[in-house]
Amino acid sequence: MASSSGPSPILLDWITDVTGAPVESARRLAAGGRRHGFLVALVTADDPASLYLAVEPDDETSGDRASGLRLEADVFRRLAVDGVPVPTVVAVHPTVDAMLMHVVPGDAAYSRLGEDDQERVAIDFMRCLAAAHAVDPRLDPIDGLDPGGTPRDHLLAFLDRWEKAYRDGAHGPEPVVEHGLCWLRTHVPDTDRPLAFVQGDTGPGNFMADGGRVTAIVDWELAHLGDPLEDIGWLSMRCAQEPFPDFPARLAEYAAASATELDLAAIRYYRVLAEWTVALIGHLKSRRGLGDAERGNAFIYEQLHRRLMVEAMIEADGSRPTDVTPLEPADTERTWMYDMALDQLRESVLPALDDGLPVRRTKGVARTVRLLREVDRAGRQAEARERMVLSDALGEECPDLDAARRALAEGIRASTVGPATARHYAWTRVSLDNQLHGPAMGRLRDRHLPPLATEGDAT
Repeated sequence: MASSSGPSPILLDWITDVTGAPVESARRLAAGGRRHGFLVALVTADDPASLYLAVEPDDETSGDRASGLRLEADVFRRLAVDGVPVPTVVAVHPTVDAMLMHVVPGDAAYSRLGEDDQERVAIDFMRCLAAAHAVDPRLDPIDGLDPGGTPRDHLLAFLDRWEKAYRDGAHGPEPVVEHGLCWLRTHVPDTDRPLAFVQGDTGPGNFMADGGRVTAIVDWELAHLGDPLEDIGWLSMRCAQEPFPDFPARLAEYAAASATELDLAAIRYYRVLAEWTVALIGHLKSRRGLGDAERGNAFIYEQLHRRLMVEAMIEADGSRPTDVTPLEPADTERTWMYDMALDQLRESVLPALDDGLPVRRTKGVARTVRLLREVDRAGRQAEARERMVLSDALGEECPDLDAARRALAEGIRASTVGPATARHYAWTRVSLDNQLHGPAMGRLRDRHLPPLATEGDAT
């Protein structure tokens, strides 16, 4: 219950009730993803007090929801007992999916840190992550996180939950996602590592840093129990967006801090799992009733992680991708219109904005326009290439592209389409899409997962 302008009156009254102070202001922040975040200033007799309010939307954009804020608050409270740096929870609303926290000092924009601070913060984060994984989930267990079973049991339950969301989703089967799910089901690792709290989506952008150290690990909406090395897979995913310096050295520091031997084969599996989960979340998102939901920038990251998912499977299997011939974009009679819109956004709109959220949304719109421009210039070529691969896989002509995609997904699920054919399609599809998305992706167009070992080390 929030809007782009501020929290609902119900939430404002609740904040006053739980803090004993009236709300002076509540400013929407440019938080990433689906959630709404507000910096709340209270009217107090002493120094001004600031809190952070997180709210889950209850509209059509929440179709990819993994868990509520109450579970996340319970995780924060449990980890804090063992000294893990997490936000301090003030209260959770009894009926609205909203959580009030103390403001954490620092900045979540890791890439804006200086080079020395980036290394110091990365080193400190590995220590903090090891500390989070050392917390025993069997002590004071959290409702909704059953500490029984092995990491393998919890991994299979994780896959079951997300597969159900996929099967029940509004957009039907999708061959790249289907191929990823089949791969994950047939390559489940076994481990005797102890069960741990897994953040999911951990790494740069989801922790606060100040003075060369981590002040809090934030955003535990995907929290669950499992193999601690799963979080290294998630960390790899986020480090493709905002790279840690010397990733193999960071892994060695984590291994030392956690007294855990690195299982690189398991980490390669969990890289696929992380990328698949992000790709599936993108597939599940609503395509209507979006309001001010973050979509323009999300298109770019969803494409990045679909490609990285396929790259991660190729790496884990030790195979080599086939070459995909570059598209040859050509201007159309509409190209000047896209250029005009981009010029106006850049020259007239962005300079007039000074608030983080409108700036972020405007950049997202600009990325959407760039993507549409490339689809107009080369989209038919990409569709023709994809149809050829689909026709070869299905053994028939494919005039209806959407129907052919569904048929291929169903064939992958039924094992009538083999893994090599599914992989060839997936790599071709994400490679073509990467070319269409490229001008909007900027540096992300050529980002890859970080290496797990330095050259010459055992892999």
